[in-house]
Amino acid sequence: MSPSIRHALVLALLLAPLAGCPAAAPTGTGASAPPYRSPLTNLVAPEDVQAQATLDKPITLTFPITVGIAYYDFETGLKPEDEQQVIAEFKEALAGTGVVTDTILIPTGLLKSGTTIESIRLLGARFKCDVLLLVSGNTTYQLADEQPTNLFDAFGGRAFWEARTTLVAITMDIRTATYLAPYQAVGVKGPTLLASNSAAYYKLRQDAEFAAWTKLRADVVKSVDTLQKRFGPLPVASPSPTASPTPAAATAAPSPASVAATAAPSAEPTATPSPTPEPSRAPTILSVSPQ
Repeated sequence: MSPSIRHALVLALLLAPLAGCPAAAPTGTGASAPPYRSPLTNLVAPEDVQAQATLDKPITLTFPITVGIAYYDFETGLKPEDEQQVIAEFKEALAGTGVVTDTILIPTGLLKSGTTIESIRLLGARFKCDVLLLVSGNTTYQLADEQPTNLFDAFGGRAFWEARTTLVAITMDIRTATYLAPYQAVGVKGPTLLASNSAAYYKLRQDAEFAAWTKLRADVVKSVDTLQKRFGPLPVASPSPTASPTPAAATAAPSPASVAATAAPSAEPTATPSPTPEPSRAPTILSVSPQ
């Protein structure tokens, strides 16, 4: 056996165990992530508040409304310019409903995990919001189920990865602190062959977050019409028009037949009555006697 063949066999034996080993996960993530549990579940009402009291609170939204978006214990992994694109598309979609005047992204530093419902109401009121959309979520990387890698991929630390973004959100009426509608959106992208230190991990995460935000945006826009029907003011019935009185028969316009009859000359001339003759008187005779 030649030395070159012997060296190739030794190298293959040394690298064989690496073929079945997955590549290292990106910093801050694990190969397998537990199911996401949203911190929004911590925003529960005090135990001494009865459910009936919450149900009795009247909810009336005066449309058009202003919607605020607030991250609750959620830090997006998007770059600032990409995050601005997400919010701009959200704002444009809500404005397209015709009942949302503005959409405001509340600074993340003002809302932290553990915030009470009352403080959230105050925060939304300071931004003049009618409805607040609280968003929580996370993005994880995980190895794809199928790994069609070869010996050289394993030696280079490459493997097929997937990115999963889960967004859990809820809308809240600022005036009554009542939850209006829940949402959940999941975006998955991959599998993509990547090295452990590849800059392409951001593109994978970006695609997953964009997919989740797109689904969440569509669900929120769809529910705006439902919110308006459920909590908007009742439409005011317009008064029925009063029937105009029928004109009297005396003032009715003459018919064409009557007009023609009046204008046509009479077929027979009308006889003019002759004057009545006065009775004749006998002449008076004067007699003269002789003297």
